[in-house]
Amino acid sequence: MKKIIIPALLLAFFTACGPSAEEQAAKEQAEQDSIENAQAAMRAAEQEALRRAEAESAMQEAEADSNTAKQ
Repeated sequence: MKKIIIPALLLAFFTACGPSAEEQAAKEQAEQDSIENAQAAMRAAEQEALRRAEAESAMQEAEADSNTAKQ
């Protein structure tokens, strides 16, 4: 009888010590939020880089037009 009770108690102990379904769902949601935040930051950085490249291009065109007009 002891050979059955001790493993059953150990099994119950280890399964009860694991994270609950709510904890697992919260962890998964936190991971998903982190991924979404990282993707949003990447999109913002890409848009900023594009905006800066367009501004630089416009400045170079204006400078080229200015040099052409002076000649």
